[in-house]
Amino acid sequence: EPLTLDPAGTAATVVVVEQTGSETLLLLDMAGQKLPYLGRDRLRIRPGETVHILPDSAHLHLFDPQGGHRLGATSAT
Repeated sequence: EPLTLDPAGTAATVVVVEQTGSETLLLLDMAGQKLPYLGRDRLRIRPGETVHILPDSAHLHLFDPQGGHRLGATSAT
């Protein structure tokens, strides 16, 4: 998953909680940005609570702010 719950992460407010069998889908608000989170287990979290999230670096895509090119990407020649 691209996001993990981790006490060392950035704070986000839980907006929606959807239990789907053994998984939990959260809609999070982090500084006005809405982010979905899918947990592979049932979580005891309610809307309005604060969780802390960290991105999984394997799923990160970083871009150069000047040229807009993806950093670390190889160009096809």
